[in-house]
Amino acid sequence: MTVATAMLLGAVGAGILLPGWLNGMSDRFVSPSIVIAGWLSGILGVLTSAMLGVLLLLVPGHGVPGGALAAVGACWSSIRHGVPPRVEEVAGVAGILVLLAMMLRLLVIGRTILTARVQDRRRRLSVLRLAARVQSGTPPILWLAHDRPLAFALAGRPSYLIATDGLVQQLTVDQLAAVLEHERAHLRHRHHLMLGFVDVVSSAFPFVPMFREAPNVLRTLVELAADDVAAGRYGREALRGALQTVGSTDGPAGSLAFGRDAIEIRVQRLAAASRPVGWARRGAAGCIITGASVMPVVAATVLFAASSLFFCSGG
Repeated sequence: MTVATAMLLGAVGAGILLPGWLNGMSDRFVSPSIVIAGWLSGILGVLTSAMLGVLLLLVPGHGVPGGALAAVGACWSSIRHGVPPRVEEVAGVAGILVLLAMMLRLLVIGRTILTARVQDRRRRLSVLRLAARVQSGTPPILWLAHDRPLAFALAGRPSYLIATDGLVQQLTVDQLAAVLEHERAHLRHRHHLMLGFVDVVSSAFPFVPMFREAPNVLRTLVELAADDVAAGRYGREALRGALQTVGSTDGPAGSLAFGRDAIEIRVQRLAAASRPVGWARRGAAGCIITGASVMPVVAATVLFAASSLFFCSGG
């Protein structure tokens, strides 16, 4: 087994196994911010390992004889002279085409999603500015005269919080403050960018289990992370009461609306006793993030070592 093949298989194995392991961390009351970092590190690790595996095919001794670049040259020469190309030459061409296709697909889908979201934000903001009252702050709050309690963050430059008069009418002072702090946390921690990234990767490579699951899982995790910030400042009971009041409301598509995602999980979590963050949990955080990022490389190393021992002992 070549190093290139081991890297590719390691990426495949990590893409299949990592979701279950990271979801298990969530079930053990590990901080959602830590699990988010684990997911992002794991996704980057799988992408990097896969790209490196394909790139190694271009290096002599790691794929087809002479490397894929040499094989491409030989393939082109064979075609020019009317001779059918050999298998290794065709493999070299295929390796380069796969790499280019992966990169092009990621770029095209990323551009398409980004353009659509920028246009949607521009349209939405133009309407909100006409209908809302502006309260200065960091970020500014756009208040809508509507009885339905609703709050969401609108990321971008500049960013805004969107809230309705229904929040003021139906929530206590502390509950309202907790809701607004929750939305500010989304903006401070760049949750919109994280979700945009995983949406692009998921759309580009939906056949990878980790990429396919990431958008839904991270939407829940960023809500839990923002809840922790708001509860730490205004109390768990205030935030839980706000969730129970606002939890039946929805928000615009693509937004991180306060009362839409994972309401039952969030309410139950806020009702449970909080756990202090000690040195052991900080150590666990480092292990989770590091483990997720290096798992593809570890899997590749194990596969390469095992296959080397098997073939060497068999020889």
